[in-house]
Amino acid sequence: MTVTRRAQWRMGTLVEVGADAPAQALGCAFDAIGAVAARMSTFSAASDLSRLNAAPPGELVLLHADTLAVLRFCARMFALTEGAFDISLGRGRGDCGFRTRPESAWRSGTGVALTLDGVAKGFAVDRAVAALRAAGVPSGFVNAGGDLRVFGAVALPVLRHAGRQPATMRVQERAMATSEYGARRRRTSAASLWGRSGRRPASYGAAVLATECMVADALTKAVAVAGRRALPWARALGADVIWRT
Repeated sequence: MTVTRRAQWRMGTLVEVGADAPAQALGCAFDAIGAVAARMSTFSAASDLSRLNAAPPGELVLLHADTLAVLRFCARMFALTEGAFDISLGRGRGDCGFRTRPESAWRSGTGVALTLDGVAKGFAVDRAVAALRAAGVPSGFVNAGGDLRVFGAVALPVLRHAGRQPATMRVQERAMATSEYGARRRRTSAASLWGRSGRRPASYGAAVLATECMVADALTKAVAVAGRRALPWARALGADVIWRT
């Protein structure tokens, strides 16, 4: 199988698309990611998210179906993780900070701002894969700065840390996202960025494997907050957590 690869800058990161298809067929994936970015960015006053944040608390704001789908997922994640996954800023109210209706949403309190930075990129990867499949692409992958989804016959080798030595795992028909957080210990290294041996800091971290990249992306944030307490949440979503040791 021949995999065609293309890369473009999207959502503040390098997005690579690889597929068993001609190069011109890959454009739909980048278009799908660009559409998600336009709706869920905080850098554009016209985006769904910016309009929602700018509206007075309690005022209904009409939103695109994709934005509403992500918000509803975020509300479920907030409940499942007991607040460990939280897209609201400046709330302190003990709820997710917003409510949704079939075609609209509203912020639930004064001073609440919402950010989809912890989940929009994963959702964009899922939308890119859906676009490729709709275009008749049988297999491939989309990698947006480490938020990865592989579909079809492709089994993509991924390098991950396992103890002191890296290990390669193959990802197929799965999504994967990674998280690194907190100081762990200092470990001996034969080399460093400065070209000398010695001891360098290491970090706790984990990779999450799930059926959807949005799920994997969101769970890495919950894992970073809760550590191994997040395992039941991952199981409830059909996901697996691989710890960096």
